[in-house]
Amino acid sequence: MRAAASEPLEHPVAFVWAGYDNPDFYPPYVEKYGRPPNFSLYGDEEEALQKMRAGYKPDVMLPCAYVIERWNRSGVLGTIDTSLLSHWDDVIPALKTAQGGLVDGHRVMVPTDWGMTSVIYRTDIAPEYVDNESYGILWDKKYKGRLATIDSQIDGASVAALYAGLDPFELSPTDIEHVRSLLQEQRALLRMYTSDNTSITQSLASGEVVAALGWSTDYANLKAEGVPVKFMNPAEGRMTWICGAAIHKESKHREMAHQLIDAMISPEGGAFTIRENSTGVANRKAFDLVEPEVLASLGLDQDPQSLFENGVMQRPQRNADAIAVMFEEVKLGL
Repeated sequence: MRAAASEPLEHPVAFVWAGYDNPDFYPPYVEKYGRPPNFSLYGDEEEALQKMRAGYKPDVMLPCAYVIERWNRSGVLGTIDTSLLSHWDDVIPALKTAQGGLVDGHRVMVPTDWGMTSVIYRTDIAPEYVDNESYGILWDKKYKGRLATIDSQIDGASVAALYAGLDPFELSPTDIEHVRSLLQEQRALLRMYTSDNTSITQSLASGEVVAALGWSTDYANLKAEGVPVKFMNPAEGRMTWICGAAIHKESKHREMAHQLIDAMISPEGGAFTIRENSTGVANRKAFDLVEPEVLASLGLDQDPQSLFENGVMQRPQRNADAIAVMFEEVKLGL
C-alpha cells in the first residue's frame, strides 16, 4: 500500500505590479523551493489598497514610499523583522533611513528598488536648455502642444512645487493653491498627461514631444535607440523614488514572506532588476554583478549614496488628499 502523500507546501501570495510576476526577481526563493510564489497583479497602488481594504489579504505587496502612511492608516501593513533578512546589512544606508520605511519606529517596508524622476528632453530641438537645465522647460510657451508630464500627483504636482521653490512634501493649503495656479498654466501647454512609458518614449523619439517628465528607465531606452536626449539634472533637483516590499498585517505565511523579500534584495535579484527594469536597487553588492557599461548607460555608475544626498527623495506628502483633489481638478480643467 502506497504511503500517503505529504501535505503540499502552501506558498505565499505576492500582490505585485504587473511585470514583477517574473521568477527571476526572486532567485534564492525559486532555488530553495523550486518554484516562485503565487502572484496576484495590480495596475496601481490605489487599486491595490482598495482591494485590500475590501478584504483581500495577500502576503507580500510592493508599495512605494510615498503611500506607506496611507496604507498604514488603512490597517494593511504588518511589521518586518530585519533580523530574518540575510541581505539587510548590504542595503544602501540612505535607503535604510529613508522616510516611508518606518512607521512609529517599526519597519513596515524594505526598500527594493529606486530610480529618478526628471525631464527628458530633445537636445537637438531645445539646445538652449543643455547648459541651463530647469523644470521651467515644462512651462515654456514656445513649446506649447509639445510638452508632456506624468499623470501622477507625486510626480506631476511635486515638480510644479519644486519649480515654485517649495518643498513638495510639506505643502500648506496656501502652497497647494500656488501649485494649482502653476499646474493650470502648464495644462494649457501640454500635449498629454500620461503614465504610460511607451507613449513618453515614442513621442520623444518622433519629435512630437520636445520635453516630458519621465523616469530614468525611459531615458535609458531612448539613449539605447540613439535618440538625442538628455535626462535633466535641473537646478531645482532631480526627484528620487523608492519602492519596496511590505508584509500584510494578516499574512498567514510570515516566515516565507520574509524569505521572499530577502530574495528580492539579494545581489542576484538586484542584478536582474537593474538589467530588466533599468533602475537602481537596494543591495550594494548587486551593482558589482552588472557590467560597467550597463551601469554607465543608466546613470548608475555613481555612488548611490551621493545620488540620494544630492537629489530630492520622495516621501509621504503632507495634505496628500487635498493635493490629489487639486491635481484631478486641474486635469479636468476646473
